[in-house]
Amino acid sequence: MNLLPKLAVHLAILPPLVVSFQSIARNPTQHDRGLRLQLAGAPLDDMLRKLSPTPAVSENVALKFIEGFNANRISEALEVVDDNVEFEDTIFPGPFQGKVELERILRLQSKNTDRETIIVDQVANDTSAKKVGILFHTETADGLYGKKGAASFVLNFETGKIEKVFWVKESNKSGEANLKTLRAATALAGNLQSDDETIKTSSSSENDEESTDEISSPVSFFFPKPGSTASMTLPEKYFDAWNQRDMAKAASLFSEDCEYDDTAFPAPFVGKEALERHLNICADCFPSTFQFCVDDQIIGKEGNILVRWHVENDGQELFFTRGCSFYNIENNKIRKGTDFVEPAVFKTGSVTPSARAVASKLSAEPVRLIPLATWAAY
Repeated sequence: MNLLPKLAVHLAILPPLVVSFQSIARNPTQHDRGLRLQLAGAPLDDMLRKLSPTPAVSENVALKFIEGFNANRISEALEVVDDNVEFEDTIFPGPFQGKVELERILRLQSKNTDRETIIVDQVANDTSAKKVGILFHTETADGLYGKKGAASFVLNFETGKIEKVFWVKESNKSGEANLKTLRAATALAGNLQSDDETIKTSSSSENDEESTDEISSPVSFFFPKPGSTASMTLPEKYFDAWNQRDMAKAASLFSEDCEYDDTAFPAPFVGKEALERHLNICADCFPSTFQFCVDDQIIGKEGNILVRWHVENDGQELFFTRGCSFYNIENNKIRKGTDFVEPAVFKTGSVTPSARAVASKLSAEPVRLIPLATWAAY
């Protein structure tokens, strides 16, 4: 199977940022609302007050971090970071733990002469939970449009500083070709798993007297329970319908003129009919055992919601399947949605103990490669 689309080397590193705020002119190729992050003379706090009489503290902290980072004022960026921060940029094998380690990587990145400017297009700010989600894209020094991405920031309730960040950018655009590969990989996985089950059945009698200790499966973080949709947000209902492979129900949660940008594909899907057709194609290609599980969501004002998720296979979390989605809700329907998934299977940066742990598990249990390879094909 062709794994090249997911093996592409990701050279882009979270670029240093500068923040100032001015309205982005409406452009059909860009998001409806944006905050341009570029250097300006006015102090950041003054610009924030111009945007809103009472700017949310949590949003300010996240944007101040970006402002200092982007302007190469690393010490200033770290002022709003908790000492025990966990910063995860998904192009790296694992998160950076603690302010000292984060400072090291930020200062290395600040020396990159080809760094890009981050344009924050939309914000989901949950003040009560002290969480902020952003949807962004990058621009070069020449103003060329770069890659899109999303990030979540979680603040420490006591210090008010950033204690956890999850950052993901779009990778390849080979979704259509990957779906064909995924369909073939799914069929192959089904055959291999059938053979594996046959082997297990034939050898079960030999293992009756062996230890029967069970290894517990990772807990699914999907909330609320799948099927009980009464208290779900619209994105949760969408994931629930997806997991049931009820794509008509999933599409019904979107407005007629919706725009869905699955960033694995070259262009967004416009309109409910196009979206449902795309979802049905995906449902035919994905194994029935694959389930999307919500890890967290940030519910902001103005109908913006950021969702962090991962994929499980028969209750087991698959490696390299975490992602972020950003949704815009209008009139109790999803008007826009954008999906990002972490790169797989190999990432830039050095090999970490966590990466070696993954390799060890795959070596001990080769059958784990089946669902992993199937997802990688996508």
